[in-house]
Amino acid sequence: DQMLRGAKQPQQVVLSITQLNNFLEIQNTFGSAFGLRVLARVLDRARQLGPPGALLALVQPDRLACVMPASAAAALTRERIEAASEESYVVDGLPIHVEASMGLAEAPLHAQTAHELLQKASNAMHWAATSRSAISRYDSANDRTSRDNLILLGALPDAIARGELQVWHQAKVSLASGEVAGTEALLRWKHPQRGMVSPGSFIPQAEKTTL
Repeated sequence: DQMLRGAKQPQQVVLSITQLNNFLEIQNTFGSAFGLRVLARVLDRARQLGPPGALLALVQPDRLACVMPASAAAALTRERIEAASEESYVVDGLPIHVEASMGLAEAPLHAQTAHELLQKASNAMHWAATSRSAISRYDSANDRTSRDNLILLGALPDAIARGELQVWHQAKVSLASGEVAGTEALLRWKHPQRGMVSPGSFIPQAEKTTL
């Protein structure tokens, strides 16, 4: 909150949330005391990776949050973060791999308050875990929890019943002959109030439902 408000002017702030996907499995296999030693190594590496002055917090037993100015976050390359997450930890002489998924969100670009920023970073983290990528930046198109997307998803069954969804065909042309070799079928939603709704605004959500 203090960083977002700023003494003189608000700062651009980046919040990352990292889920340790297999931490519970490690703890169940080797015991809680061993799990805490693994966690201590994870925190040590996070401190080394983050810029000086970054705020580091364990917000859940298997979830780590880090807050830093956007200018400092820009110096952290994706390759450096991925390399750090892929390197195993040696605990009690045993090599332990901790599988992690990181979500990033930025204020004021994605959120105006600390609470909202935490929510957006958590959403990006869940998307990273779902898509099996190490890092994901917040994208409203992937946010099933956003108000706009939830309203769209709620309107989708009636839209199907009213025939608002249309199939458009885009020609596939053979470069060798110049002839149309087929078409790509694309779904479009002609919304009565919003006009043509971008497929990215409803297709990813619809694919996760029975619709």
